[in-house]
Amino acid sequence: MLALKDMNLKLKPGYVDCSTAMMLKVLDETCHMSDSEKQAVEHIYEKVKGQRGALLGHQQHDLIILGCMARCEGRMCAEMAELIHEHRVTSEEKISKSVWKAFTAMMRHKGLFMAQALPV
Repeated sequence: MLALKDMNLKLKPGYVDCSTAMMLKVLDETCHMSDSEKQAVEHIYEKVKGQRGALLGHQQHDLIILGCMARCEGRMCAEMAELIHEHRVTSEEKISKSVWKAFTAMMRHKGLFMAQALPV
C-alpha cells in the first residue's frame, strides 16, 4: 500500500461521498476489510473530509467525529451505534452503483485497496 501520509489526495465530489460512506461503514463495523484496509479508509477519509461531496455533508462528518471519539474512548453506546448504522445505510443508498464502481476501481488502481476487499 502507498504511504498515505505523503499523498495529496484530491477527489471528485462523488468519490468524497464514497470515502465518507466507507468511513461510516468502518465505524458501523460492517465492512469485510482487513485491518490495514480499514486504516487506509481512515487515512483517506482524514485527507478528504474537508473536500465537498456531491450528496453527503456536515451531518455525516459530524457523526463520524462523534463515532471516532466514542470508539477511541471505549464508550460507543447502542444509540450511537444505531445512528451510525442508519446513516451508513442511507449514505450508501444515495451513491449510485456506477460511482461506487469507479471509486473502488480508482482506489485499487492507486494501490490503496486489495482487489477483493471493497464491495461494489
